[in-house]
Amino acid sequence: MRNLEGDSIENQQEIILSSEDIFLVSYPKSGNTWMRFLIGNYLTGNQCDFCNSHLIIPDIHYNPERISQLRTPRFIKSHHPFNPSFKRVIYTARDGRDVAVSYYFYALKFKLIDKETSFEQFVLEIFDQSKIDNFTPWSNHIHTWLDNPPQKFKLFTYEEMLGDTARILREVLEFAGMEIDEEKVIQAVEASKFEQMRKAEVLQNEQFEPFKNSDPSIQFVRNGKAGDWRNFFTQELLAEFLKTHGSALARLNYIN
Repeated sequence: MRNLEGDSIENQQEIILSSEDIFLVSYPKSGNTWMRFLIGNYLTGNQCDFCNSHLIIPDIHYNPERISQLRTPRFIKSHHPFNPSFKRVIYTARDGRDVAVSYYFYALKFKLIDKETSFEQFVLEIFDQSKIDNFTPWSNHIHTWLDNPPQKFKLFTYEEMLGDTARILREVLEFAGMEIDEEKVIQAVEASKFEQMRKAEVLQNEQFEPFKNSDPSIQFVRNGKAGDWRNFFTQELLAEFLKTHGSALARLNYIN
């Protein structure tokens, strides 16, 4: 996996951004892939998968050259903390404790950490210090966007997506100024369910380049549930996590 430290819009001179571009922003493992599938399936008649999602909604970190090939409005994926170049932003947030769990299994799957690394060690020594992708720690990512929201900014939580996926997709389309076709919304939601994404993962395990050298015993698309962190955090680890990330959890109403 590529280390993104120092990667910025400023050093990607070939990208010409438009004020009409819509950025799908989140901290890693917060629901961005799911959001991407929902929108991608709506745009393509349910043809979005792991092998083509980067063509439908390009990732500004990995395939920025694709952006110039798309028509407006362009949806662009990013994990950047606040960036003033992003004028229209759909920000997906998730409980940081669940993010840590998901990131742990992601790191194991793609062999970014030693398989003997414990969850506690991962949280305290890697996640809290943002040592995988080097964007910024989770709570800081949240604060940078909530402190500096662009004029056109929409915040969704992962839990809201779980609760009413169709409503979230409608609001995304409305935010983008797109016509809403209710039948296509329903079909896109169905095609983007976790069981469908898991099937796509299995079918494309040998085709999708990032999956080829990963650990096949660990799923990229896991259970998709909220609150799974309770199965992994000890009381002691939770107390340490809250010291670092409690303000962001409270700001998103995950804790009082």
